[in-house]
Amino acid sequence: MNIKKISNYCLLSRQFILAKFCLMQSLVYRFLYSIISIIVPTICSCCQKYVKERTILCGACKANIVPVISTELKITKKQGLVVYAAGKYQDPVKKLVLAKNWRDSLAAYELAHIIYEHSVIKNKSFDYIVPIPLHWKRHMQRGYNQAEEIALILSQKTGIKYVSLLQRKRATLAQASLNANKRFLNVKDVFVCAKNQRSWVKGKEILLVDDVMTTGATLHAAGRALLTLQPKKISAVVAARGR
Repeated sequence: MNIKKISNYCLLSRQFILAKFCLMQSLVYRFLYSIISIIVPTICSCCQKYVKERTILCGACKANIVPVISTELKITKKQGLVVYAAGKYQDPVKKLVLAKNWRDSLAAYELAHIIYEHSVIKNKSFDYIVPIPLHWKRHMQRGYNQAEEIALILSQKTGIKYVSLLQRKRATLAQASLNANKRFLNVKDVFVCAKNQRSWVKGKEILLVDDVMTTGATLHAAGRALLTLQPKKISAVVAARGR
């Protein structure tokens, strides 16, 4: 086995372990969330006001979710992907997206439900749900990957199989700190897919999942990597879209 094969094997093994860890972590958080929701009065995740019903957002905050129509992101001259979103990148959704910065993993649970309720994906058909991965170093620093948490919950709600098709092969700068042009360069060729996945992904429809889209650079890079597996179609869904 040559060095390149060993490196790819280690990368896939690490990603598999992280995916299993995320699944267990997600189950624990959902269990705790259900217990807390029984014994603690429900508050709105945005305005923090008490609400009578068991809900993530109160009626007033839900009304502030500004819907956006789907947009197409060009991947190559001939191929692109449609991006669906729950709403614009502004409160209340923005507040939940940014909660990852202080390790509030329950926000991912809430974002998944908002995506399901406020986007069209529940009426669409896909073969696989694929999250945008973090580099393992950032994953360890943050403690979880918000996109993976969202994808796991969406998989459970829709019955669509969750798979970790993508690996991030190098650490990158935080996209939020860069302008539009530098964001595309920052994530260029950063994602990789294992060649042995081609046989069961070829001709299938994939739904990419991320928490937010601003310039589209990350989804663009992920889409280019997934095209090597020759899927029938790639779509994406995010909680919020900045443009």
